[in-house]
Amino acid sequence: MRWQKPVVIISMADSFEASVLATTLCKDAGVEHIIVKCSNEMHRKILLNIGANEIVFPESAIGKTATIYCIDKEHNNP
Repeated sequence: MRWQKPVVIISMADSFEASVLATTLCKDAGVEHIIVKCSNEMHRKILLNIGANEIVFPESAIGKTATIYCIDKEHNNP
């Protein structure tokens, strides 16, 4: 699959200031779709307000996946 529009992924959750700056610069440069890694809910709200299109919380997603895996494994292997 080939992207038909500019997409940028910003993965600097450890530095909120850098994420804000990078998001702002991408928006100013005309990037149509900006995906940003984020570490908390307040940062998510701010990044969406300044132009991020999607926010990801990888640590949260991995935690949910691991929980589902453990529950499934327990139910499938009595």
